[in-house]
Amino acid sequence: NKPTSYPIMGGQKKIIKGMAWYDRNANGKRESKMTALGEDLEGEDVEYDYAVGGVEARLVPCDEDTGRPLFSEDEFSKWNPEVTDGYEGPGSPWLVPRRGRDRNGRFDIFVPDIDSYYYVHVTAPEGFLLTSGVCNDDVFGWECKYKYPKATAFADSRSAESDNDRPDIDIGVRTGRSPECNQGGSKHAPLYFGVMRESDNKVLRTLVGLVLKFDGGKLLEEGEEAAAIGAVTAGVLASKLEARLAMNGTMELNSIDSRDIFLLKNGDANVAGNDISVVMDIKALIPNFNSTDTTRRLRDIDSGIDSTTFDNIVQDSINRDSSKIERNLREFNLKCRELKSKGLKVEDGDVFSTVCSDDLVLPDYFETSLTEIEVKSVSEVDGLKCEVGSRRLESVETTSSSTLGQVPSIVYCLVLMLGIIFMSI
Repeated sequence: NKPTSYPIMGGQKKIIKGMAWYDRNANGKRESKMTALGEDLEGEDVEYDYAVGGVEARLVPCDEDTGRPLFSEDEFSKWNPEVTDGYEGPGSPWLVPRRGRDRNGRFDIFVPDIDSYYYVHVTAPEGFLLTSGVCNDDVFGWECKYKYPKATAFADSRSAESDNDRPDIDIGVRTGRSPECNQGGSKHAPLYFGVMRESDNKVLRTLVGLVLKFDGGKLLEEGEEAAAIGAVTAGVLASKLEARLAMNGTMELNSIDSRDIFLLKNGDANVAGNDISVVMDIKALIPNFNSTDTTRRLRDIDSGIDSTTFDNIVQDSINRDSSKIERNLREFNLKCRELKSKGLKVEDGDVFSTVCSDDLVLPDYFETSLTEIEVKSVSEVDGLKCEVGSRRLESVETTSSSTLGQVPSIVYCLVLMLGIIFMSI
């Protein structure tokens, strides 16, 4: 039998199972009918047909109340890891085919104490990154969510008012931990970790400012309202942009994140208007076939599409579909109500069924007052952003008495939401 890396109590049979699956398009979602890249793979369903061998997995004791590790990373990194099956040493491929019930890409970790609490810490091999199933407090955008949060090294980055002051969100991480801290003796579902091969794709990224124009209506409120606007707008935009990039023939949409939401100034006045800007962080991939096949060379990683070209393609694509995006946002609540009344069924490619399943609701003024969608550069919307300000109540004399009433009159460039909203599509 394979020896374990931990002391095992007599008769102890409890194990934690897991698998590292191959994330060909690096989006963190295991998808069917994903075509192979490169000459070392074959098939039309590679995310299910291939796994990654050589991924290291360690069982780490954690605090049952906080979810945080009981030891420092330097301490548990000395422990011998379990390794996902399929990698046989130097020269052996990391990507391994999965056939039937074989163990390629799988690991088993024996639990030394069923009463203690643990999470699994994983490390991808050289040339690979983890794309799902993990969090990492040392990487911006990948931080773990704890019951009792603490200030992190990224607090200043998250509250930065300029997107240029915020670090990029990495498409994957070399190491990470399973998000949950569970008791060793409890029932464990298998852990699944998405793993991408870095050489498979070239990552393109751009930031754009989507301007939502309103004919009057209620002013943007912070909190859940702003979060819903960011998430729904990202979902609607993704449904249109994915099709446009596919038509281009070289790119695949990877993710759209809502990075910032704020009111825009009313013209040149230092007063907030009714228009809202949603800054979108958009990433796409150019698959690299690494192939000598001349019919595939146009999709090689050196396709000539750089970040500037990608930014132009994205802005042009949004402009072409601006009326459809506006209509989808205006009708979103109505469509969601209709779907839910009939029994919501999530269908691939249907923006309403996909985003409605998250129970998000847009403010009523989207239905009554949204008139137009426009895309601008981030520098343009930053110039119209309400940086700092206050809401002033005007004193007016009522007709029924001599008392003074207080009514809201003017909003002086008030930033109504600080920080970053994230929603991966």
